[in-house]
Amino acid sequence: MLFAILAFFILTFHKGLPLKCYHYDEQHVNFWIDTKTLPSFPTNYSVVEAKHQCAATIRWFTLSDGKESFVDYRNDVITPMLPENSSLSFVYAGIHRELLTASTRALVYGCAIDYCNNRTNLLKILTSLLLTENFALLDVLFKNGTRNFTDQSSCVEFSNSTHLKCPSSATPLSSCSNCLLLEKESPQELCARCPNEPSLRDDYAQREVVFLFKNRTRLTDEITLACRTKGCNALANVNRIHRLSKIEFDFKNFFA
Repeated sequence: MLFAILAFFILTFHKGLPLKCYHYDEQHVNFWIDTKTLPSFPTNYSVVEAKHQCAATIRWFTLSDGKESFVDYRNDVITPMLPENSSLSFVYAGIHRELLTASTRALVYGCAIDYCNNRTNLLKILTSLLLTENFALLDVLFKNGTRNFTDQSSCVEFSNSTHLKCPSSATPLSSCSNCLLLEKESPQELCARCPNEPSLRDDYAQREVVFLFKNRTRLTDEITLACRTKGCNALANVNRIHRLSKIEFDFKNFFA
């Protein structure tokens, strides 16, 4: 889940002198941050060493009575979507939708130069990033009232995927709690099955993209849909999620 994006981040190591990074946990505001409302850089920051990368992150949350955002300046965090032990500079952007928390978003800027995780660069990242979605239209795929999942009778079964979250074989419907749809691009891999991971048994839709600065490319684009209405993991819903969201990064604008 996107709430726990930072919990999925892993410490990594690389040879060479340690980087010097700014460090400050959780600037909190009661609205969704944009390019005009990014908080000033904190005056009581600390400087820490990083064995891998410096990072600046923004997390956006929807609450029952409003919205909130958090900004963090950190060290040694990287998304598992990058190659293992990578020291590449990157931008990660993710969108998450579920019934309980509605839409949430996450942004991670990872860089490998001393003090690169500053507010100026984070603002340039925000200015260069296009992040939009209308995932509320997917809510009809989630929990269907009081009907039991097995009463709905089917999940689509198909896979050409090697994704770690994709079951290697079909699961009997009697053992399913919901349906799963995964897509990974470049090259495209699809997985439509019953999930066997506990973390995938809550209904949600999610899209995650990583951009690399080294060659100014989109490294990966992944979609996850966990749902429980009949046939909700149909392969056509991959295209639907793409149509309902845009995650783009303008490298020319960032480097201008």
